[in-house]
Amino acid sequence: MVGRPASRLKFSDVFAAEWTLEETEASGARSGGTPRRALAAAAIAAVFCVAASVALWGFTVDDALITCRYAHNIASGHGYTFNPGSPATDGVTPLGLPYLLAPFARSSALSALAAAKVMGIVAHMLAAGFVVYAVARTTTKRSAFAGCVAWLVSAPAVAWSASGLETPIAECLVAAGASLRLLGKREPLGIVLLGLAAGMRPELMPLAATLGAPHPNDGTTPRVGAPTFARLGIVVAPFLVVAIVRVVLFGRPAPLSAVAKPADVTLGLMYAGACLLLAGAVGLVAPWALRRADRFTRWLVAAFVVHAAAVAFAGGDWMPVSRLFVPALPVLALAVAGVAEHARPVWTWVRCVLALAGVAQAWSSVGEKLVRVQGDREAVIEQMRGPLAESRVIAALDIGWLGAVAPDATIVDPAGVTDPEIAVLPGGHLRKKIPDGLLKARGTDTIVLQLFKEYPVADPWTESTFARGIEIYVAKEPGLGDAFEPAFVSTGRLRYLVVKRRAAGALPQP
Repeated sequence: MVGRPASRLKFSDVFAAEWTLEETEASGARSGGTPRRALAAAAIAAVFCVAASVALWGFTVDDALITCRYAHNIASGHGYTFNPGSPATDGVTPLGLPYLLAPFARSSALSALAAAKVMGIVAHMLAAGFVVYAVARTTTKRSAFAGCVAWLVSAPAVAWSASGLETPIAECLVAAGASLRLLGKREPLGIVLLGLAAGMRPELMPLAATLGAPHPNDGTTPRVGAPTFARLGIVVAPFLVVAIVRVVLFGRPAPLSAVAKPADVTLGLMYAGACLLLAGAVGLVAPWALRRADRFTRWLVAAFVVHAAAVAFAGGDWMPVSRLFVPALPVLALAVAGVAEHARPVWTWVRCVLALAGVAQAWSSVGEKLVRVQGDREAVIEQMRGPLAESRVIAALDIGWLGAVAPDATIVDPAGVTDPEIAVLPGGHLRKKIPDGLLKARGTDTIVLQLFKEYPVADPWTESTFARGIEIYVAKEPGLGDAFEPAFVSTGRLRYLVVKRRAAGALPQP
């Protein structure tokens, strides 16, 4: 650190902000607006976020209800498990999140989902407030808010804020940590928040390490020493603690989803490329302005690029609207603001318009579908309550909504996200090679299969056109058509076929 011999280094130096006037000028330090104006801008952004998120309240994904079923089982006294009476399984990526939802899950998994959605909207609102305040305090250029505009109106940010998953919470942690580091205030808290984000979502570890290790205001040549390693250690600590706890409790450092969904780098590259186009990364295409930008802006850019590489290496994601990029969008907004400090406003807004074109394309292609997702799920849940009321062991790919329908039933997960035995089987997430006889060995009395679009149920039912590869594979199991018979077909946008074991082939109590 500046002005202190290495032999007298103290722990407080890890977060010290001792830098001279020359270093301030070299780092391109910014002067911004007053705290009052910054708070006003943050409040406007927060109100907009709440309004946009509430408008998209109808969006969710099946995995959100998986977490909520864990929470319901905790609240019901069954413990950290997906199936009542079964051993604990590591079916939730953010370890321990169901405990946060458990107080709201006493009545059902759906009540936990409502609470999770409210938490997500609040987290997204806080994320917007942190970032907009930081931008307003570090610049007086209106064009510096271009990245914030593109982020806050994007389909990924708005949709996932009300999804019921942990995505907006991770987004808030990253936003707060990066903003505190940029402002040079409460450095220890900022670094801890970045570490917590990485502990919640493993693919955020490279981004958190990139933002947590360097000193944000150091304009001199970077030096790798004790302060850097100390900051890096704080960032990595939550990630390592979670991995160790998983090894102790479940025998592996990664969640079951990482085992059940093996990474495909080719698909990951395609996913990351599409997300970069839709997330507004064009706002960083300003090489001359980036060369003149302060050092921490370049760290922000590096962190976003590193995150894109990490997501590609992880194989991307099967969920819609760029979920894995949402926690990195606050970093992108801060980086665009830093670049705008050294770019002509007209070119910054041109890049913003191009970014908004990608945003508009995303809204036009999936916007209408996003709004009705939860309504479609709730319609299926209501239709299925009667047909599944007496089922004891149910096999289905979409286990989230099914868990809400049959909270006391044992659910066999052919994708392996909540089942350690199935997770290690060969095949991708939707193409697991389920061994013949596995469903019978589990005592399965009911199977729920999604039909492809408007295709009718064939005769025999095993020849029907199903939506996913694993469902086709399961239906082709020898003897399954003789052992199970159609019992119900749901109506609406989501059509599921329920087949039940024939009376002659009934199994004993599992």
